[in-house]
This record gives sequence, structure tokens and C-alpha cells, in this order.
Amino acid sequence: MRSEPLLRVSQRRLRFCRGVAALVAVAAPVLLRPTTVGAGACGDDVDGVRVACACGDLVVSNTILSATDPIVSQPCAGDGLAVAAPHGGAGLILDLAGLSLVGTGEGIGLRVVRGGEGGAVIVGGDGGTRATIARFRTGIAASGSTVVKELRDVDLIANVEDGMHIRTSGMLAESVTAQRNGADGMRVSGHGSSLIDVEASENLGSGLRVGGTGATIRARSTANRANGAVVTGRGHDLTNSELSDNGAAGVMASGRGHAVSGVRVEGNERGGVAGRRGAVQ
Repeated sequence: MRSEPLLRVSQRRLRFCRGVAALVAVAAPVLLRPTTVGAGACGDDVDGVRVACACGDLVVSNTILSATDPIVSQPCAGDGLAVAAPHGGAGLILDLAGLSLVGTGEGIGLRVVRGGEGGAVIVGGDGGTRATIARFRTGIAASGSTVVKELRDVDLIANVEDGMHIRTSGMLAESVTAQRNGADGMRVSGHGSSLIDVEASENLGSGLRVGGTGATIRARSTANRANGAVVTGRGHDLTNSELSDNGAAGVMASGRGHAVSGVRVEGNERGGVAGRRGAVQ
């Protein structure tokens, strides 16, 4: 059973996400005309100068977004931002500074093209401040062996398809939420990633979809139209996750060697743990 402090945190986070989603839905129509793709370099150090980020721009250095950046003042007609660490660089940190990237149902809110040798770090803000990526086709997308190192304190709300779709190895996604997306809340594949204190709710697909091998999952996935979590591949660990009140199974498992000790799977319409025989330990 979740402790009372954790339950209170989850309830506050859910109220916050619903408030942001409502704000986005109301405010977007009265904002300025959606901006088109910019495709320029931006960030805190572009050849020694700070260049403000607009829709479609490429973040090329460690950057803290500013409330004066055009991308946070009006919705994007296509992509939000792409991230590309310098060739041969150790990595790149993008701090969203508690701001919102908002789309119009097209493009990708945040695409990590190149994370550097250590992988990109994406944070919602300083000291646990949360940022929002909403109403794009896909909230966050990335593909590459070490393209993303960390993703923290980001809410993915009301995107047309997946809240996030990431294929990488060794990523830590912590304190990330996905709510009311049109497909899966979070789709992750690769080797050895960790999804810690993540929450997925009210998505039209499954809350979580995890492939590859050896992921550690500590999640709360509830009230999704399909499954709480779909796990494929080998050796994922869902110990003590809560996967309840979903429209299909709590856990839909294939592959082999997945650990489900202590999971909470109450109230799912098609049972608690389902799938291929022998898939779970």
C-alpha cells in the first residue's frame, strides 16, 4: 500500500496536471497565431551568445529556457524543440525552467537528436519545478544507444499520440507523468533504463509500454483505456508498482523473466497480470 505522504504527492501532482491541461485547452485558442518551424540554432551559448529559442529550433548548448523565449509565448504549428549536443561533446543539459511547450496537434514537442557521449539531461526546472509538454503529436521522442541520460520533472499532457516514445539504454526517467494522451502514456525500449516515480493516467492506449531488457519500473498507472503496463522482451522489474483500474489488464506480459512481486493490480477490467505463460516470475 502506498504511504500517506506518497499518496498526497500523487494527488497534488494529478491536480496540477489537470489544471495545466485545462489552462492549455482554454488559453491556446486565444494565443497568437501558431508559429511555424524555425530550424535555427538556439541556446545559452551559440558561438558565445545566447540565442532565444523558437518553435522548430535546435538547442546546441546547455540551456535554461526563459519566459521571453518565443517558444513559450505561443503554440507551435509543428515541432517544438530539437536537442543536439556538439559532436564529440560529453552531453547537454536542457532546463525547461518550469515553462510549457504547447503544440497544435502536430510535430514532436521535444526531440533529442544527439545527446553527446553521456546523453542529454532534460529537467523540468530547478529544485523539482515541473514543466509541461502538451498538445503535440508526440510529446518527447528520441532514439539512440545513449541519447538520453536523464528525464525529470516533466508532465506530458494531451498529446495526440504517445506522451513519450524513447528508444535508448541506461536512461533514468524520474518524476515524469503522462496524462490524457491519445495513445500510450510512456513508450520506452532499449536496455537497462529506469522509470522511477512515474505516473500514467487516462491515456487512450496503455499507461506504460516497455520493451527491450532489464528495465526497472516503479510506477503508478491507473485509469488508462487499455493496460496499465505492457512489458515485452526480458527481465523487467515492476516490483511494488500500482497498475489499477485500467480498461484491460493491469500488466500484459510477453517475453520472459519479468518480476511482478508486490504489484497492486486491483480493478482492471481484464484481470491483474495477463499475457504469455511463463513471462513473469
